[in-house]
Amino acid sequence: MKIKKDTPVRLKTFLGTLISNEEVNSSDNYWKLIGEKGKIIDCDETVGGRVLVLFDKNLDSLKLENHNPIKNTLWIKKSDLELDNYRIHLKKIENKILELTSFMNNTKWFKLFTEIKNKEIKIESSKIKFISDDREYNFRIIGDGFDSNGFGDVSELGPFLFKEIEWILIPKKHEIERWNREEKLTSEFFIQPIDKIKSAMEMLGDFEYDITEGELKIYGYK
Repeated sequence: MKIKKDTPVRLKTFLGTLISNEEVNSSDNYWKLIGEKGKIIDCDETVGGRVLVLFDKNLDSLKLENHNPIKNTLWIKKSDLELDNYRIHLKKIENKILELTSFMNNTKWFKLFTEIKNKEIKIESSKIKFISDDREYNFRIIGDGFDSNGFGDVSELGPFLFKEIEWILIPKKHEIERWNREEKLTSEFFIQPIDKIKSAMEMLGDFEYDITEGELKIYGYK
């Protein structure tokens, strides 16, 4: 596993095991830290393939010996560590945000989705793009499943944070394809109330968006 400085990690084992193979003093029972998170602050390996990890956990609270000059750090074998992929993902998002102009925050997204829910504005289809991904995804704006930080695991997209959203595009026409076995029939089209969402944004505050006769695009970033 290639580890760089500041890489978020999680302790999966200590000295290759989940529990000590022999009796140890409570202050030396570093197996208590299994599952705890931290980051690499020195990736120059010492003898035994150890790197210096700064733990989020206060080692004093676990009554563990910690003699390093930097508080809450331990020299840990790389083989005892695993990448904290979620925090790596968040770090990637934060770095990307610095490259873009931001037009939204958690409060504004939450107010907008809450207004859509309260006004029962029905949106069956839209596209969403995240700043950490070049792809566009189908996204059905539903009335539930979100909180002040983002959406939970309520769709095929899984959970995501508001700050991940680069933009949402809502077409005025929602197409429902019809098939007879392998033969494609004439699609049905339903009008989506993008004007109501535009009115909601104008009422709620300052939003960055483009609207045409065919679609509404709401920007989180540009």
